[in-house]
Amino acid sequence: MDATLDISVVVPLYNEEESLPELVEWIDRVARGEGLSYEVILVDDGSGDGSW
Repeated sequence: MDATLDISVVVPLYNEEESLPELVEWIDRVARGEGLSYEVILVDDGSGDGSW
């Protein structure tokens, strides 16, 4: 089965450990509320904290 995405959300990160869970939950809530299939791509640029 070939799944098709409605949207890709690309988020650049730099030392965003504290805000990431809230951001990902918000993206999920909005996308599901709109009935969208989606992916989240988190791009870390050498963070010194625990950013994903």
